[in-house]
Amino acid sequence: MIIGFCSSSDPKCPVISSVVAKYIKDGWTVWIQKELKEASTEHYEGIEVKSREEILKNADIIYANNFPSLD
Repeated sequence: MIIGFCSSSDPKCPVISSVVAKYIKDGWTVWIQKELKEASTEHYEGIEVKSREEILKNADIIYANNFPSLD
């Protein structure tokens, strides 16, 4: 299963490295949008950097702070 973290109207990354480590330990594949990774000061061990489009299309669970409407 894949959990993806995307950017939204809030420029802060919605996940911290300790949470990512727990997801990976529990067997999840974790993706983060390139722009979020670049803007973060966190060091994410084992996370995969993907485009927003790839995350939205392929992730099983998508998380973003203040995600805009899809309309």
